[in-house]
Amino acid sequence: GGAGDMGDDILIRLVSSAGQTSFIIFLGFLCKYLKMFHDSDLTGLNKFLANVALPAEFFFSLATLNWGAVSFPLLISLCVGKTIVYVLTGAVAYYGSSDPQRTGISGLFAIFTTKSNDIAMGVPIVTAIWGREYASYLYLFSPYQLLVINLIGFVQMEANLENVAFQRRLELCRAKSLDRMRNRARGKNESDSDKEKAESESTHATSAVVELGEGAKDIDESAETNGIMGSDTAAGGAALKAGGSSDGREE
Repeated sequence: GGAGDMGDDILIRLVSSAGQTSFIIFLGFLCKYLKMFHDSDLTGLNKFLANVALPAEFFFSLATLNWGAVSFPLLISLCVGKTIVYVLTGAVAYYGSSDPQRTGISGLFAIFTTKSNDIAMGVPIVTAIWGREYASYLYLFSPYQLLVINLIGFVQMEANLENVAFQRRLELCRAKSLDRMRNRARGKNESDSDKEKAESESTHATSAVVELGEGAKDIDESAETNGIMGSDTAAGGAALKAGGSSDGREE
């Protein structure tokens, strides 16, 4: 009966704490939806919570922490548990995907699975169930999440971005090299065609000169032939004329 009453008491405190926290979060979304606060008000509130309220809560909890009562094996087990979850999630996301950006995707998924809301949800629930003493472990555990787990995920995402940028630069260099090779081949083809065209024109010009030379030679030979025939005709006419005059004298 005592164990059952204790279990019921823990369940009631758990439901009460989770209900109160969820109700406060719901009120925040409702105020945002109804536009009860201007954007400038929300900006100032976010800066106050991030830069003043949350750091003050961390410092107060660590300053009032009883280090003699801290169980370091429990703290180490919490860190090891989150590390195992991170590694398993990252391995499944990396080897289960064929995306070129799977390095960054695995880091992002691993952060999603390990970045639980330890302060906003964890502190009220742990305090309601086990007391303020165990809730202080969350403040000791959060730096490990922020400075180690998240840092590894961010490094993976940055490495993925660098890899993507390198691949883009490599593709750009390849495209430029292909364009240069094509331009060189096009220029070589144009120079070869120009050379062939010049050789063809030179051949045509040489043929024309040869034909002109042969035509001039034929003309000269024809002229010489005509000249010889004309001189022979003139000589024959003179001989005939001389013969006729001699015949007349004899008569």
